[in-house]
Amino acid sequence: MTTSSSIRSILLPTDFSNESQSAFAHALRLATVLGASLELLYVESENYKADWSWGPKVRQTLIQWGELPEDADDDALARLGISVRSVTAAGKEPTQAIMDEMVASHADLIVMATHGRVGLDRWLQPSVVAPMVKRPMVPVLLLPPGGLGFVEPNSGANMLDHVLVAVDNLPDPSPALKLAEEIAVAASPGALTFSALHVGKTEFPDVVLPKRPDWKVEQIHAPGSAVEAILNLAASWPARLIAMTSEGENSLLDTLRGSHAGRVFSEARCPVLIVPAGWGIENRTGREAL
Repeated sequence: MTTSSSIRSILLPTDFSNESQSAFAHALRLATVLGASLELLYVESENYKADWSWGPKVRQTLIQWGELPEDADDDALARLGISVRSVTAAGKEPTQAIMDEMVASHADLIVMATHGRVGLDRWLQPSVVAPMVKRPMVPVLLLPPGGLGFVEPNSGANMLDHVLVAVDNLPDPSPALKLAEEIAVAASPGALTFSALHVGKTEFPDVVLPKRPDWKVEQIHAPGSAVEAILNLAASWPARLIAMTSEGENSLLDTLRGSHAGRVFSEARCPVLIVPAGWGIENRTGREAL
């Protein structure tokens, strides 16, 4: 278990859907390997108490994964070093409820399932995820429906063998590189491939890449559209995690078309980690200023 992790608190918004099961597995596995607390947030627009018997089962899942013995009680979670809290936000708009709880719980990472809404359906049913990408305050790990995750939900097994980090001169890619490395070290203690991808005609950015004896670390320079290059390269391996630093949507064109990070997560077939520009262990003032 990591004791010096920059991720000390993980927030998992859940609607008890099938899509949210993969997000739950990833959030729980990251909590165990990073030594982070885990908060499960159920948002209900009507003003009544949620039936958590339908919700994700932390203790039962850890028993199934072999992390706890069959006769483990709730106190066993504490002995394992895991702190779990369940919260219901009743009578609130989902996005605002998530943002409010992010501040209240001092979350360092939000893990969310996406529902893959595209085309007309995307406009008719605005995604709860989209605002998190438009103005990211803390890192957000997004799980696509039916995608290639890096945690097997039934066994908890690690499948993280290839990480792709998109890098450019602006915004500074260091936050995404550092957090992707931290997650990879904790979740995948064995060998993996860590690829830094730069798209465009400019020289490869001056970045600090991981130096791990069991890792294959590579720089890739590709021409063309950044979004297309990221998605094509991630699909060709395939990647188990894409990481990007994002400033959110900061122009009229971004608002109409979506930011690079937003367009990648809407089409990617693996989890996407979006890290706010300037985010770091000692730089989380954006969250506290909300």
